[in-house]
Amino acid sequence: MDRSWRLGLLVLGLLVGLLAGALMPAPTSAERRPPGVAPIRPPKVVSQAPCPASVFTCVTIEVPLDHAVPRGPTVEVTFALHEATARTARASS
Repeated sequence: MDRSWRLGLLVLGLLVGLLAGALMPAPTSAERRPPGVAPIRPPKVVSQAPCPASVFTCVTIEVPLDHAVPRGPTVEVTFALHEATARTARASS
């Protein structure tokens, strides 16, 4: 086989591989999860109210104490959130 034939077969193989990959359906998050790992569920919002004497909103959520045991004991975590008031340009990196 001369060099041009080998190059042609290589290009053809790459094109077939790319097309096959593009036509395959993307795996769902459940298919990408390693065996034995529980699905991720959103945290339970325990409370949401204005923070005292502040412009922030206090949100308390319930999260697993150990992320490796998502259905095990939980703990409540409170965050102070402040909604953005204006859009700003992102700094380029």
